[in-house]
Amino acid sequence: MAKRYNIKCIYELPTTYWKAKSFFFNNETIEPKYKLLNLDQELKLADLIIVPTQFVKKTLKNTPINNKKIIILPYGFNKINKTKRQWFDGKRKLNLLYVGSLIERKGIKYLIRSIKELMKIHKNMISATIIGSGSLKNYAHKELPEAKFIENLSYNNLLKHYRTNDIFILPSLLEGFGLVITEAMSNGMVVMSTNRTGLPEIRNDNDSILIKVNNAKDIVHKVTYLIKRPKQIQRMGKNALITASKYSWPKYQNKLVEIINDNL
Repeated sequence: MAKRYNIKCIYELPTTYWKAKSFFFNNETIEPKYKLLNLDQELKLADLIIVPTQFVKKTLKNTPINNKKIIILPYGFNKINKTKRQWFDGKRKLNLLYVGSLIERKGIKYLIRSIKELMKIHKNMISATIIGSGSLKNYAHKELPEAKFIENLSYNNLLKHYRTNDIFILPSLLEGFGLVITEAMSNGMVVMSTNRTGLPEIRNDNDSILIKVNNAKDIVHKVTYLIKRPKQIQRMGKNALITASKYSWPKYQNKLVEIINDNL
């Protein structure tokens, strides 16, 4: 109907294109086929597509949609939490945190392998909290009995975990953006994540760490590097707060309005 009246259509695609998901993860539950075909029709009708990351844009490559105008607009950060935190000083355990679904797409198997190895190497110096549930829950509990598992939390209680842990790890294999990244950085955590999330769009070299996809050894190497350098963790955590202050949701909203106006 919009096309009939020559009205421009703008579509925001918040996650990776569905065919990329089904290609990589045939065993993972996705939307019913008719909904996915409707999504294709909506994308084909769009004059402009807005995505949160370069990776999401890349998943549209080699599809009938790839000739569309696609603009990347990363999501915003929550207001930074200025509550004083206890920075890691090397005298206590280094606290690792994961928040999200316990499914293959999130790289859970690589997370579990890396934490197991870290606990073996750095005995009594590593703790891990895993918040979430999913098809790999039993696998995670069996492989990592030393970790603390929490299935559900209110947002306020989740914020407390962001404040009391040191390093946030999101080893996703396929991700639209990963708002947990911005939540963690807004609370002064050092974030480790892959280039298949929103981290490359928002990070600086001194506020977070990119990790390789499908690579538990890389996680082990980079956590080991930091556990030996407590001041580096504190420095990166403070820089994460600075980065978070530059990408507020109001700024995201203003940029979104600007993009829409420029394309009408």
